[in-house]
This record gives sequence, C-alpha cells and structure tokens, in this order.
Amino acid sequence: ATDVITDSPIHSYGEDTIITALNSAFEKDPSHSNFTLTFGIDIYCEDNWGGDRDIFNYIYIKDYNLTLTYERKTEKFTSIAWNQEGNNITGSNIQISEAKLLFKAKISQTWPTALSPFSEIRILINDNLHPETIRLSSLNTTFDTVLFDVTNLIIKGVNITPAIQVFIANTFTLDKNITITIDEVYLNISYYETFTDYSADIDLFLNGENKTIDKYIQIPFNKTLSITIKYTNQSNGFHIPNATVQFMKGLAGNLTENKPLEQYTIILNVSQLSVGIKSLTIEAQKDNYETQSIEFIVKVVKRSTELLLFVDNNQINDSDTINVGINESLNIAAKYNDNLTKSFLSGVTTVELLGIDNLTETSNYYNITINTNILDQGINILIINAQWENYTSQTFQFYVKLIEGATKLLLYVNDNPTYSSDTISVKTDVIMNILVYYRDSITKAHLSNASVELLDIGNLTEISNYYIITINSNNLNLGITILTITAQISNYQSQTIQFSVELTERTTEIQVFLNNENKTLDPVIELPLGSILNLTVKYAENQTKLHINNAIISLTGDNLSISLSENQTLEQYSIILNTTDLKIGVNLLTLTAQATNFQIETRELRITVNKISTVISSVSGEPIITIYPGESVKLRIMINNSDFGIAIKNANVTYRWTYGQGVLTDYDNDGIYEADLENIPEGSYTITITASAGDDYNFESYEITISAITEPKSDQTWLIYVLFGGIIGLVSVFTLYQTYFKYPPMIRKIRKLRKKIRKGKKTKLILTSKRSE
Repeated sequence: ATDVITDSPIHSYGEDTIITALNSAFEKDPSHSNFTLTFGIDIYCEDNWGGDRDIFNYIYIKDYNLTLTYERKTEKFTSIAWNQEGNNITGSNIQISEAKLLFKAKISQTWPTALSPFSEIRILINDNLHPETIRLSSLNTTFDTVLFDVTNLIIKGVNITPAIQVFIANTFTLDKNITITIDEVYLNISYYETFTDYSADIDLFLNGENKTIDKYIQIPFNKTLSITIKYTNQSNGFHIPNATVQFMKGLAGNLTENKPLEQYTIILNVSQLSVGIKSLTIEAQKDNYETQSIEFIVKVVKRSTELLLFVDNNQINDSDTINVGINESLNIAAKYNDNLTKSFLSGVTTVELLGIDNLTETSNYYNITINTNILDQGINILIINAQWENYTSQTFQFYVKLIEGATKLLLYVNDNPTYSSDTISVKTDVIMNILVYYRDSITKAHLSNASVELLDIGNLTEISNYYIITINSNNLNLGITILTITAQISNYQSQTIQFSVELTERTTEIQVFLNNENKTLDPVIELPLGSILNLTVKYAENQTKLHINNAIISLTGDNLSISLSENQTLEQYSIILNTTDLKIGVNLLTLTAQATNFQIETRELRITVNKISTVISSVSGEPIITIYPGESVKLRIMINNSDFGIAIKNANVTYRWTYGQGVLTDYDNDGIYEADLENIPEGSYTITITASAGDDYNFESYEITISAITEPKSDQTWLIYVLFGGIIGLVSVFTLYQTYFKYPPMIRKIRKLRKKIRKGKKTKLILTSKRSE
C-alpha cells in the first residue's frame, strides 16, 4: 500500500528545553554575535521484511518559525574608569609629605543595592588600588565632595597616573539606565626639597683649657667651672654668630655669646652638679649650618678635710692608748676642719662615737662625755666618725684600756654550800635549787645585772642580792653530770665554778596477778583453750610504794606483742587475753615494766594452754547392755566439754565392733549422738566409740559391752548371773592386763609420763635408784 504524507508540522520541544539550549549557545559565544540552527530528519524503517518496502520520493522541511525574547545581563567584575597620566616627581632631596585626591560625584537615581550591594567606586594610582572605596549605594543624586589621602600610593620617579573606576561586583539584570557623574577632580601633592647645611666645627674649653679631645675635668666641690664653646664655619674658620648654644643633658641653660672673643661662655658653681661623675652635653645650632654637639665628663670630688681629737683636753694621735679606771668620766672633743681653708666646719650632720652616741657641737668643737662603766674590761676600741655631704669623711681610732675589778662567786645547792669539784648524789625527779652570790671582792657588794649562766641549761635569775635557778634532776643524764656555772659583768673579773651531780634511778617493785591470784613468786598458770586470762600488774616505787603512772607495761612472746592498760583509780595495769591468742602447750612470755627515771622490771611468765577436756559416755550412764539374741540396740552417746560443762555439738562420732563400723548422728543438735545396731547375734561384744571435733579438743575412746544371751528354758537365773559375772571378770582382767600389767613398772611409768606430756599436764619427778627400777 502507498501512504502519502502531506504537509504537517513537526512536533516541537518544550519552551524550557529551547531556552536552555539557547543560553548554552550564548555562553559559548561571549560576544553573542550569532548562532546557528541545524535541522534534520531521521527515518526508521523497522518493519522492512518480506515484500514490504517503503518508498519515499520527497522528504524535506518546508519551513520553520523560531520566536524568542531576551534581556541583557549586567555581568560581575565589569568596570569602567576615568584616568589621566601626569608628570613625575624626581630627586633624592625631594620628600613627598602629602597627596590628596578630591572630586565630586553623584548618581542619576538610587542604586539597586539588593541586586548588587558591593558595586563601588575605586581609586587607583599607577594601577595600585587605594584601600578606601565608595559604595554606589551610598551616592546621592546631588554632588557630594569626596576626599582621599593617597600619600602612600605616590611614587617618585614615575609618571603619576590617577584613575577613578566604577566597579560592578555582581551579575544582575538591569532594566533601566543609571548615570554616574564625576566632576572637578583634583590630585594635590605636597613635597619639600632639602638643601645641605654649611659644615661647622665645635671646640670645648674648660677653665680655659682646650678639652675638645680630652673631654674630662676633675674639680673640687663648691668651686667654679668656666665652660666655653667655639662654634665656627668649617670652610673658613669664621665664628658663627647668633647661634643657639645650650645644655642638652646634665644641666639646663644657654651659653652667652661674647662677640668680641667670638665664643659662647657660661660660668657655674659645681655645687649645682653635686659630688660624683656627671655627663654633660652642649649643642650648638643655627639655620643653614650643621648642628654640632659635644659631650664631656665633669667629676666633682669632695673637699678634703682634717679631724683633730682631744681626750680630757689633751690632743691625741690616731691609734693612741689611754688607761682608765672603773666609773670614771672621759671627755672627748673633736675638731672637723676644711683642709683647704683650715676653717671649722659647723653644722656637720654626723660626728659620732661609733656604737655609743653623737657628739654635740660647742664653740668650734664637737664634744661627748662618757662613763667608763659602759666600757668592757681590757682594751676597748673607740672610733670617731665625721662625715658631711660633699666633704671627705674622717675616721679617728684610739684605744681605752679599762682595768677590771676583782670578784668572788659562792655556790649553794639546796641550801648546802657547794665547792668546785664537789659531787652531789640525787635521785631522779628531785627539784634542785642552785643559788650563787656574785660579789665585789673588796667591797663585798652584790654585782647586779650580771650574766650568770648554768651552761647548756639556762640563765640564773637575779633576786635581791643573789642569782638562782631551779631544775629537775630528770633534766640530767643518769650517772655523773658535770655542771658549770659562769658569772660575768662588764669591768669585773668573770668567775667559773664546776661541780658534779650523780643521778641514780628510783628502785621499783612489781606484783603479778594471774586471774586475780598473786603469782609474783611463781608466775605459772595452766588453762584450757578458749578460757580467759586476766593479767594484772602493780608497778610501784620500792621505797614509797607509790604507784608509777604512765609506765609502759608490755607482754611479748612468739608472735605476741601487746601493752597493758593503766587504771589510775585502781593503781594497776591489766589486760584480758583469750587463750586462743596463744599456742597450745607451753607459752613462755616476757613481762616488761618501764618508766622514765625508774628501774626496769621484767618477769618470765609460763602460760600452759591445754586442749579442751572431753567426756564420752552413754546417755544411760551404763557401759553394759544386756539383750536377747536377735534383738536390736540403739546406741545413745553423750559428749561433754568437761572444762566448761557444755555439750559438744557437730562432732564426728563413730563406732567399731566385730561386725563393722558406723557413724553416730546428732539428729536433734543437742549433743546426743545415736546409731542403731540391729539383729545382734548371740554373744558378748565390745563397741568402741571414738570422736573428733578439731584440734582444740582432747578425746579418749569409750567402750560399751553388749551381751546377747539366750534365755534359759528352766529357771536357771542363777546360772546366768554366774556366767555373766564370770564374763565381766574375764573382760576386766584382760583389760587390766592389756593396759597395765602387760608392761613392767618402769615402762608403765614412762607410758603414763608420755601421755601427760602429750596432754600438756604437769608432771612429777621420777627417781630411779637402780637399773631394775
């Protein structure tokens, strides 16, 4: 079949797709000068098979229509500038001081700040951007005057090219015209040109001596100093008149010009500088001349002085010695003179006798009167020191020999006269009153305010006409202590007396109580494990029998070290021990009592701790049970703590007999252990009961005899009793033999002794007189 395709429109793309394609084309052509549209037809014959053929005579695009609207964008970073190239500023003596850019600016209508808030007017000098800008949004529709300081952008040696640039900071759409007007642009540059001054020289004269090279002078205090400066033109040596010559450091003031002498001078008293080294600087300057300065040193020294000394109106020389006695007056006068003028220096602030007092000015002298009692015995060095500001200080030293007075020292200990090398015997804790008399040997007068000391202990206190100190003998060491007393006072002979004190401890006694029983002579006790031991000790002084307080009473032994507590009311020391804290068997403990200044007492205690004794018995108390053959027996065994009289619970109790062994059980936890023996055959049987409950108990086995006897057919009760008695007799004989008569007497004694030792019991002596025993 033949299909005829007539003219028909081709399906068009959506508007958004076409806009995107056009914008893409414009972006590839920044100038937007042209773009090309290309049209084509794709033919797909998907059903060509067999005899089906498609024939196209004409296939073409007859016409097309593209309609579009557009608007122009204002792009970011777009700029336009007004610029002008100016002259350059050159010269090494040219210094730019200021550059100001001034212009007026306005805008035709308000800038669309929301579209481009950062667009602005920029200033560039020689393409260097000035940091300050004007935002277009801040321009008004009327002219505003704008001023920028562009000094730092002006460069010497190049043409100065200012530019005012309008800078667009954002891409946005602008649908209206905006005019920015800039007018009356000025760039004002200020600079100054420097010309070289005339060379100048400066010369220094001090007290008429040229000191230009050696800039130093030494001058005494209160002398005048003439300072002269010559300020001259270096090229011709002429004086430079009308210059300013002044002090720049050290002093203030100007030097006065003397035109006839062609110099500048000032005369001053060096008291203005004070004593010491001063650095002064003088500067000379005048327009068109080099400024010159010179620095020099002025050393102001103190004025020399002399010191003359008179003792009791007699002039003495330095280092002279004067002999004086006790309680004499000594007048000392000094003259302090200016050495240059020999005039007396009045009003001196410091003239003193070192360590004593200042001298007082009187009629061209400085005086002081002292009493020789203030001096020390022997040679005294006295020094007069005189000093005044800006004058040399003077020191005068002389010696005063003071002859000491004879003395005597008497000693009493506890009101008993004591002499040098005596020995005094005292006990500990004794108060000792030590009293001495320190007197003038000639007048016998008491020497007051002396230094009297018991060496290494303390100073004696002055009371009335003697010196005293009280000490406790506890402050001394046991044995012999040598005590030394020294007494000394100025201007008198010192005295020393030495004696010995023999200190002995106080004797003591001790009493030991074990469980309230006095065991002082035999501190031995035997106790079962778990019992309480009350140890009480009385510790007293042997002579007074008084209780010793705050003593240390300790009990030590294997793995044991404890202290007893004091009861001051009962005047005793005690402690309560549980024997579980000790070991089973013999415990040898050391009891020590000690207190400061008392003899130490020790005692050896022997505490024997035995295992807890027990008793195994039947509940009925009978060790023999009689039954008929085939009957059963309930064994009911009771185990008691014989030391404390209580039942032992939780023990392991077993029995053993001919037909085996078993365990007895305490069903009611009452210390009664039970077991059943059933269908006992005819015969007599021994049941051995054994028990254990740890290492703290001492158990012995217990035996019960069970007799299962057939009942006689006739009344043969007597026979039963006979047989039963015979059996019991045989058992008893056999038991005695096995436990006693089986061994010789000596062996029996040894076995018995070993058994007691094993139980920790006391033993008696075994005496043998011959081998057979």
